[in-house]
Amino acid sequence: MTTIAFRDGILAADTLITAGNIRCGTETKIKARGPLLYGSCGSCGLTDKVEAWIRAGMIGDRPPLKAGEATGSVFVFMPDDKIVWMHEDGDTVLKAPYWAAGSGEKFALGAMAHGASAEDAVKAAIVHDTGSGGSVTVLRRQTA
Repeated sequence: MTTIAFRDGILAADTLITAGNIRCGTETKIKARGPLLYGSCGSCGLTDKVEAWIRAGMIGDRPPLKAGEATGSVFVFMPDDKIVWMHEDGDTVLKAPYWAAGSGEKFALGAMAHGASAEDAVKAAIVHDTGSGGSVTVLRRQTA
């Protein structure tokens, strides 16, 4: 379970890692590679392979995001504010003034609809979503 939020070139996420209803620890769920910001939610084993592919320069076909019952999603936030949502059925390109994903996405979207920053939206999700927790990680897009 996760909350990832993006607004105004800022990406934020909670850090809680769960397995079902068990809190397993914390981990950074968002990262940067040059001007790209990216984050993931879902099965760690699947999303780790896609994140390694991104760090290697996205050469060749991206690894699948489905294996048996496990699924995951990886989100890449492009310098032009387009969002590439990589999921088990392929890739979807989105453009929105703000965006959120994961178990706390509805709380985060509601907060941002009323002016919250990405960081504050994740904080709101942590308060209300049982699948989000830990601290908030924040990345700002590099500017030239």
